[in-house]
Amino acid sequence: MPALAGIVPILAYFLVLYIRLAPSLWLGLPLMLLSLALLFVSVTLVMVVAVHFLAQTTVFRKYQSIFSNVMIGIGVLIPLIFVLFLQSTFGSIVDKVRDIPFLLYPIHIFYKIAVEPFSTEAILGLLAWIGLTLFLLYLTKKKVLPHFYDVILLNSEEKVKKERRNKERISTTNKKGFFRMVLRYHLTLLGQGTGVITVLFTSAFLPYLMMIGLISKIRDSQIVPDIHPPYWLPLFFIALFIAVVNNNITSLHSIALSLERENVDFLKSLPFDFARYVKVKFWIIFAVQSFLPILTLLGLSLYLGLPILSMIYLLVVWTLASVIISCHHYLKDVKNLSTNWSSITDLVNRSNRIVAIVLIFIYSAILMALVIGSLFLVRSLSPILAISLGVGALILLLGLAIFGYHYYLSRILAEIEKR
Repeated sequence: MPALAGIVPILAYFLVLYIRLAPSLWLGLPLMLLSLALLFVSVTLVMVVAVHFLAQTTVFRKYQSIFSNVMIGIGVLIPLIFVLFLQSTFGSIVDKVRDIPFLLYPIHIFYKIAVEPFSTEAILGLLAWIGLTLFLLYLTKKKVLPHFYDVILLNSEEKVKKERRNKERISTTNKKGFFRMVLRYHLTLLGQGTGVITVLFTSAFLPYLMMIGLISKIRDSQIVPDIHPPYWLPLFFIALFIAVVNNNITSLHSIALSLERENVDFLKSLPFDFARYVKVKFWIIFAVQSFLPILTLLGLSLYLGLPILSMIYLLVVWTLASVIISCHHYLKDVKNLSTNWSSITDLVNRSNRIVAIVLIFIYSAILMALVIGSLFLVRSLSPILAISLGVGALILLLGLAIFGYHYYLSRILAEIEKR
């Protein structure tokens, strides 16, 4: 399901190849349908066969949540990369077709089939794709389907045993191993739902998808390497914008406690400090939620050439702002606790998504206006005064983060006690 986002650009790509570049429409249309069928069927069968044989290994059964989530993450990431590739390639759409890296030769073959369908390379390439698809169909029929349900049953039993062991460990843990046990428990908890990985990837890449065209222009203009301490105030508002979009209503903190289902009441009955558990849970979820956004923000900063000090400033502001927003979502989840959900979508849809999206756009517009306004402001000030404003904004945010964390935590514990 996460890979469905890549279908539209792939279809658009093939339409350009076979409708605009083929020698004739009557030849291009059937070739397009055949090529699309070969591509989607073969890719699907490769995934089915690979997962089937991988699922029979001891390593997969031991770490099946990790393997499953990595594969889901790849399924989300590849379509995003494909879209970014199309968006970042300038020129006409025909040029984009021709700019496919030649190293992707199996995909490059479809270009040859479209433009020169009767050439030796195109015919051999088409026969190779047909042969690959037929081989995968044979492998699926003979090796996968006869043992399909046996493999599912084997992995399901292993998963149930692992969940039972984790539950027993956290119920018997002592203070010395408290954090380690809670960490292991939450990694298992987060690894159970495929929707969690989709939430993580969506939150991490959403702000950059909103301004993908702008990023390329910023890179070409070479203005980012000039963002030194006097321009920290505009950078402050940029970091706030990214934090607001990263930590939206689909962030992990907005579903954190509800992911426990009925375990919430079970954990409250155990002989350990539940308030400490809630605190540790917050920071574990925060670390998991923040890993991809921080990595992406760091990579983008290096790509654009942001100076080191400004990069550190950007990451610190993003982290402090994310703490405040995460606390807010954490409290909302506790107040609207749901333990009878069937999918992550059910949890996310507890909030009015249309209102939330509108609010995100309003906040984004306000913050972008503040970026532009602060940019003109710092240019009219002396460097020392401009730096002081940037540092002052950071200190103010630090104070708000500390106050917000303790304030929201007290309200969260009060709400839990009411249950």
